[in-house]
Amino acid sequence: MIKPLTANVTDSNSQGKDYNLLTLDVFDTCLIRDFISQESLWHLLGRELGARLPGVPGPAEFARLRADAENEARIAGARADGTREDITLAQVYDRLAVAWGWDRRQRERAAAMEEECEARGLAANPAARSVINTMEPAARCYLTDTPHRGLFIEECLTRLGLPAGTVLSSGDAGLRKGTGSLFREAMARFEVTRGEILHIGNDLRSDGAGSVAAGVAFWPLLAANPNRYERTLDAVTRDAGLLGACLAGAGRAMRLEEAGRFPEALVSVVTGVAGPAIFAAAAWALLCAQADGIATLYFVSRDGEILLAAAQQIQRELGLAAEIECRYLYGSRRAWHLPALSLRNGDDFGPALRALLAKPGPATPRQLLARLDLRPQEMTAALADAMPGRPAGAGPAGAGPAGAGLDEPFGPTRDEVIEALTGSARLAELARARAAAAYQATVGYLRQQRVLDGAPVGLVDIGWLGHASASLAAVAAAEGTRVRCYFAGGLCGSGSELAPAGSRAFLIDARGQDVALRPALVHLLESFCAGSGDSVTGYVQRGARWEPRFDHGGGAAAARWGLADHQALVRRYVRAAARAAVKAAAVVDQAELAALRPALIANLQALWRQPSYAEAERWGSFPFEGDWGVTMLGRAADRGDVLGYVRHAASPQAWPRLGPWRQAVLVRTVGRRVADPLGLLRLLSAERRQVLRAQVRARVQARRVRLGRRYGP
Repeated sequence: MIKPLTANVTDSNSQGKDYNLLTLDVFDTCLIRDFISQESLWHLLGRELGARLPGVPGPAEFARLRADAENEARIAGARADGTREDITLAQVYDRLAVAWGWDRRQRERAAAMEEECEARGLAANPAARSVINTMEPAARCYLTDTPHRGLFIEECLTRLGLPAGTVLSSGDAGLRKGTGSLFREAMARFEVTRGEILHIGNDLRSDGAGSVAAGVAFWPLLAANPNRYERTLDAVTRDAGLLGACLAGAGRAMRLEEAGRFPEALVSVVTGVAGPAIFAAAAWALLCAQADGIATLYFVSRDGEILLAAAQQIQRELGLAAEIECRYLYGSRRAWHLPALSLRNGDDFGPALRALLAKPGPATPRQLLARLDLRPQEMTAALADAMPGRPAGAGPAGAGPAGAGLDEPFGPTRDEVIEALTGSARLAELARARAAAAYQATVGYLRQQRVLDGAPVGLVDIGWLGHASASLAAVAAAEGTRVRCYFAGGLCGSGSELAPAGSRAFLIDARGQDVALRPALVHLLESFCAGSGDSVTGYVQRGARWEPRFDHGGGAAAARWGLADHQALVRRYVRAAARAAVKAAAVVDQAELAALRPALIANLQALWRQPSYAEAERWGSFPFEGDWGVTMLGRAADRGDVLGYVRHAASPQAWPRLGPWRQAVLVRTVGRRVADPLGLLRLLSAERRQVLRAQVRARVQARRVRLGRRYGP
């Protein structure tokens, strides 16, 4: 018998009650499908039936008609026989057979193919297996609301290693859980009272409300219920192919397998948001390069590190664009802008130098002039030449950047200093020399990496403005090689219209436009694609080889945050998603990826706008490397921050920096006392209202049962 620990059982009749019968829901409790929704399974079935039987429309249309046939058969059955609450699979296919002119053998074959398709896509739910294994031996009964035969369900459970038990199917019995009738049937067959039954299930409408109606104890097991990201991905299948369903199903399976091994928010975001976006972007880059006749595809450090791993995984598992060689290329804005400056001559040089120095980021003269690879003594001399009478280090504090030293913040004088520097003949001379040296070093490294062999090559970067890639493309063009650029994140924002001609963009292509979703895409994708190691500042020759030169410390914060775990999970997800696509024979092409794109963006926006407390804690603490240095993506505000805002009310530049993710700041700050402050918005959404009503009803009416440590999850 099942005997939960006495001290942890709450029951309206007694405490310490023994339960003689354990009843278990089947789908999404004991078993999970390869796909999130049954409609996606029917989509796959429609494709297979269409190749074997006449009259079957396209997969998406078949899925819709299959759902309609079940609903219509259930309504017709209720009218014909008021005693039956559910129908059989044969009744569903009777209606389809009439519509498509099938004979009896064809109808039976179609129904058998649905069972074959269902069985092929089932797996045991790890969460249910661990729970059942902690239970003391007891009578077990599986209750399921499905037209499928109980014998078929029993065969699936046995094949997947679930404990033996009687299966009561609503299709066989004509009774459903949601009304309480199937529970009462179990009482009669096992000769137990309602107080002797403990039911475990995932659906608060059928399992929860049904157990309330029957008066039996109910324990929800919700781990396998799809989350908001998985539902969004799976919904793509309604209008396209099976790729979205494969990504969602692979994500849920991995989320269940990894439960307890990594932080929940890390796993759920990787499997629902980061992993699908990286998988799709890598596949897109491979397909674009293949269509453009590119033989070698270079992935730029560091954003390209995980994209390269994903692309190579996709090539191995799917055979997609397997003829393309994928390679890693060390580079960065700082490493490529300076050599590209050497290509500007005459009257073009001054404006190009001004544009290079004016790019956002540096807050001090030292940081600004580092873009020109100047030594400290040269920086000091250049400042003195540009602003005579105010030698560096000689003036009083606050007298201006040149007077306050190389490390004094610019404040409001930044534009003034940049204008003075670009008018300095001495700085122009230094810049020309450094740009020429950087050009030679960059060409040496690129030639060593076979970028400049003459054949067209592809370059994969995350994108946004595309300026760094444009600088590299200009250097390569000067050496006789065309570089085709593929931006996995996309192009958007003022200045992105200057991206290299012929470049392609994946998630967003809004060249020259500042769009509302830009903050979510930029900050989240750059966090998801963050690479290990330090940023490249240029190239240096050691012996016969050219090697990248790094600044130091940029990647240490990400490593401490847990970047290695994140990347390992992404690689696992990409492999699982690719294998799911192979199993379902899902098409991975540009049309499917285009159909998937809105769902990927929707999930990024959902995370950005309404993070849970756990998501805000985990990802808000990510050390984001932006134009203004490394800052936490969205840290919690404390009392000192509030005082800082008050103290510097008239000087916004001195306000505390909480990070660009305002929603995470809010959730982390408030969530210390009120967990998940944005959760109410999700609960009140249209898709959650019905479940919320059932949950409230179950809590009010049910005899609540809490299992102890031995029996809990």
